[in-house]
Amino acid sequence: MKIANVRIERKPSYHDHYPNQLVGLVQLEGTSGKMEVKLTNKTLAQVFAIIKTDCEQVAKKNASHVKDAISEAENEQYAIDEPVINAIGE
Repeated sequence: MKIANVRIERKPSYHDHYPNQLVGLVQLEGTSGKMEVKLTNKTLAQVFAIIKTDCEQVAKKNASHVKDAISEAENEQYAIDEPVINAIGE
């Protein structure tokens, strides 16, 4: 079987069974048929823990790129201000 669809959503406050709660559903399809699996609260928490880890890694990587870009911009002015040294004979 392969995953056909993964859906995580927050139910509205007026929902009968899950007011204001996150619910998840995975739909699987294969040669023998289809299957739907409701995700438990524990599973949803684990999914969001993985997402949190990825977000932190991306944020750190982006912050590192910003730091490098700012350092380059800062040092660019020093390079412009330094005197030009001509080769001997010019």
